[in-house]
Parts: sequence; structure tokens; C-alpha cells
Amino acid sequence: MERKEAVELLKELIEKNLAEPSFISIEKNDSGRFNLVMKDECNSEELKEFVTEKKLTVKIDEQKGYCVIHKSEP
Repeated sequence: MERKEAVELLKELIEKNLAEPSFISIEKNDSGRFNLVMKDECNSEELKEFVTEKKLTVKIDEQKGYCVIHKSEP
């Protein structure tokens, strides 16, 4: 996703009380696009449903306690 999309996504997640991250980062990935990375409880059904509706993907690193939300490459 574009950086602007990542910022808007973060605003929506917080507005809808789907995330209260203690750490947030918007990181450029290998394809030149951006990922939203946050340290939060990422296993909620509401978060997964929201991300799916936006046609995005969430990857959860339970060991580090991070989730990475990104747009899948076509």
C-alpha cells in the first residue's frame, strides 16, 4: 500500500477501537510499498475482518508480539 494508505488505515483502526498499539511503524518493504507494523493484540476477529474487508493481509509474529498489515502483491 502507499504510505498515505497506511496512515489512513492506522487512523481507522484506532477510530474503530480495533487497535491500541504501543508501537507503530510504517515501513517501506522490498517492493517499494509500505507496511503498517504495530505491537498489539492482533488476533481479534474484528481486526482480521476489518483487514480482510480492506483487501489487505495481516501477518502475526506471536513471538515478537507484532502484526504487519500489508497489501498483497498481485
